[in-house]
Amino acid sequence: MRGVNEHTTLCERCGYDLSAAKVERCPECGLDADLSDPTRRVGSALQRWPGDPRAWAADLVGMALRPKAFWSRVRVESHRSAWLLAANGALAAIMLVVPIGSSARFGATVFGIANSLVVAWVAFSMLSAIEYAGLRVFGRRRGWRVTHSVSIAVTGHTSAAWVVGAALASVGFYLGQIPPAQPIHPSLWSPNSPIPPAAATWEFVLPVVGWMVGFVVFETWTYAGWRAMRFANRA
Repeated sequence: MRGVNEHTTLCERCGYDLSAAKVERCPECGLDADLSDPTRRVGSALQRWPGDPRAWAADLVGMALRPKAFWSRVRVESHRSAWLLAANGALAAIMLVVPIGSSARFGATVFGIANSLVVAWVAFSMLSAIEYAGLRVFGRRRGWRVTHSVSIAVTGHTSAAWVVGAALASVGFYLGQIPPAQPIHPSLWSPNSPIPPAAATWEFVLPVVGWMVGFVVFETWTYAGWRAMRFANRA
């Protein structure tokens, strides 16, 4: 969007420039101009009350059950959203590594768990960084105003899905051990099977399924936020 900066007031439905003249409705799509007022973006619960677990839960419910209302409140900013992304990555790493690493199945040392936490946090951060870059690139190709702040605001909030995936993976790991190391099907244990024996047990498959659920949730929420904030106005 050449000539349009982050502080230009656009119609949040179609991207029409509303800063040139005072109008009651967007001349392009007819949306009430008040609905594009940046002051309506009061911020998500975590943008208003950072660090409050209740705010984290409220945003999670909002993204899952009322995405349209949720994304209409999110402020276009990068500072708190970047911290939120880092915090969600750290929480996801803890929920994935600590329960599994400290189980009797692995019995990892404190040093080993600490190293695994760092690796997991870096992995979650890299996945979010790739998603951030994708929002910028594909938003630009579509002619949307997906700025750095918009991309960080979206991925910062949707990174909560990594926590969901990590929690499901850990639960799946423990469920897969009841009874321990049971094969999904006897044929998968045959010498000619292309699947390694360790990967043919529920304690391997269920965590993978849990993680994939989290990944799908992350992609779904990110796409919803990307579309909802493609012309979001910054106060």
